[in-house]
Amino acid sequence: MAEQANEQSDEKVKPERRSKYLTVRLTPTEYKNLQAEAEAFGQTLSDHIREKLNRPLTKRAKRKTKPDCTDELLYQIKKIGNNLNQIAHYANTTKELDLEVLKSLAKIEEQLKGLL
Repeated sequence: MAEQANEQSDEKVKPERRSKYLTVRLTPTEYKNLQAEAEAFGQTLSDHIREKLNRPLTKRAKRKTKPDCTDELLYQIKKIGNNLNQIAHYANTTKELDLEVLKSLAKIEEQLKGLL
């Protein structure tokens, strides 16, 4: 009996054969980014995509590093949007726009002009 157990554990388990296809359309930029990622990890594109698909879903951590130029622009627009929401909430709560609110709106307008 013990010999049979050893023989079974010494046998190689055959991996499941990949027989299903998945077709996905990507933009040229998405495709280029995936290729670059695969090369950076020393993987084929297929292996890299399989690895990405098989990763467990996790909640993304908030970005703590300074974003690059395009991300920086989006980051600044989001901050401005947040400021506008705060002003709108204040105006809706008090039902008035005082001098401070108008100054805040002027500041936001300057920020937007600076981004363009």
